[in-house]
Amino acid sequence: MKVAAYQAPLLRSGSLEAVDLIRTRVAWCESHGVVILCCPEAILGGLADYAADPREVAIDARGDRLARVLGRLTFGIVICNDSNYPEPARIMASQGAAALFIPTNNGLPPEKADVAAHARSVDVALAIENNVCVIRADVAGRADGIVSYGSSGIVDSHGNALQSAQQLTEELIVADLEVSAPVSTAMR
Repeated sequence: MKVAAYQAPLLRSGSLEAVDLIRTRVAWCESHGVVILCCPEAILGGLADYAADPREVAIDARGDRLARVLGRLTFGIVICNDSNYPEPARIMASQGAAALFIPTNNGLPPEKADVAAHARSVDVALAIENNVCVIRADVAGRADGIVSYGSSGIVDSHGNALQSAQQLTEELIVADLEVSAPVSTAMR
């Protein structure tokens, strides 16, 4: 399965520039056989952390509609800081996830922004401990007094880094992963 992680530029909160950037990356992925594109956390709308009213950037996930759609997939999603806690990845892997996608937005004050090496070590540990591929997409750059060095990367289920984006650079990284669909819980 060919996957991609988009290390997008760090944009001002509420910037609509992200729509065209993602549209361009989706078109490229479609024409190059990429099955799943992982984009950074809150690339559309921005992080609630920096919004005057966090409800302005919220997506309605109430009810079971989202769970029904995601329940049929063979991958898991852990958002940003939640990847620092092993339990969500362990649970998803035990339920059949073969790949773990981590949309991330490490746009932080400059004195706290140097987290890329830590994020990459977390990805390797999650991959090895859970026998899953890990695909992380982050933002990179400087905007509104915050910085993100970018921690985008793709790690195979043995903990080998297949791709890593360069620091402070917008980049689309792609890798072919060997993942097998889990046996349906109905068939177990």
